[in-house]
Amino acid sequence: MGNGNGRPAVGAAAPAGCLLQLVALGLLAVLTATVVACGKGIFPGASSSSGSSGGGGGSGIARSVYVSNFATGKLSALSLNTSTGALQNPVQIGAGAAKGPLGLATLFTTALYAANAADNEIHVYSLSTNGNLSSLGTIAAGTAPQAVAVTTSGNYAYAANKSSASISQYVIDTSTGALTSNGSTNSGPLVTPISLVATDFFVYVTDLNGGAGVVWTYSISSLDGTLLAGPSATPSLGGAIGSPAVPGQLVLDSTGTFVFVGDASGNIASFEASGTTLAFLAKTATGAGTNVAPAGLAFASDIGGNDYLYCANPSANSISVLLWNPTTLSLTASSITTSAALSSPTGVALSTSTGTDYLYVTNAGNGTVTQFTINTANGALTETNTFAIQSPANSASQPMTILINE
Repeated sequence: MGNGNGRPAVGAAAPAGCLLQLVALGLLAVLTATVVACGKGIFPGASSSSGSSGGGGGSGIARSVYVSNFATGKLSALSLNTSTGALQNPVQIGAGAAKGPLGLATLFTTALYAANAADNEIHVYSLSTNGNLSSLGTIAAGTAPQAVAVTTSGNYAYAANKSSASISQYVIDTSTGALTSNGSTNSGPLVTPISLVATDFFVYVTDLNGGAGVVWTYSISSLDGTLLAGPSATPSLGGAIGSPAVPGQLVLDSTGTFVFVGDASGNIASFEASGTTLAFLAKTATGAGTNVAPAGLAFASDIGGNDYLYCANPSANSISVLLWNPTTLSLTASSITTSAALSSPTGVALSTSTGTDYLYVTNAGNGTVTQFTINTANGALTETNTFAIQSPANSASQPMTILINE
């Protein structure tokens, strides 16, 4: 499965709990200019497993779509119809405490990892030949892990811990997908890390940093996979470090050369990676409106010969389409899609293996995923269908990250 370019697949994440403003997550992280928690805290509660004997699928049904359900403490596993792109046969498996499951990542066809911010653990699952999930247990992270990322080779994994200002490090058993702790780091100094992506050589981490948001670049040790001390910091919008910025989700292009970061001001900042340095290129308005914070991001390579960046705008109930030109290194707002089906859209994921290109968007507001067909001429979106991602349907499940493993 993977993500079509030889890398482990990583899902984009989205907001948590009772935060006032939906922003980008991890993949993966919940961002707000002002964070306001529920009476029991941001991540209260617990949940139990459901599905086939507590598992994530039945025999004979191939599944490749995975969704974290924040409110119910479960993961959904669904099949993708290769003729129509329709999502089918949803089943659930427990993913720890309710108001916790956020970022997802996979180790190819072997395993899936889910960060749970409520129980401070990474939940580990094996993937059967049909893509169904079976729990391999959990491993401790720091406090409130938001996102998890796997290196290109699949040898190491990392988790961004929002409330303990740290990055947890893991060695992966590539035969089983099991994780072994490889220590943690809080160098930088990290303040509020919320999202991260990894290559075999670097980990890029967004950090709220008290409202003066930065993007940290860590080198990965070739000896043991630990993150080397003294990372370089790049302002999320290319201004002076210390200036107001609220960075959120970040994503790499298909080559791993360019990094795109959402910011709560309603912009996407683009960077070119060169060693431990991220060179700021430009910031581009998403078109959703001033201070409309972007959430999940997805990079689409070679759609009709062009590259596009898709961005979910939770507070505007819209999806932005931006054209990336790798020759001029420019990101340009192309179109914006609104739909009555969109309800606090958060996570986004692409499927390009069916012969038709589709974008799938989680709706945290009504417990569904909306499918869009991508126009190969200009990257624009046409709504195709909307699916419940739990069975029975649960409008209060708060789906966040969606990951398509193909």
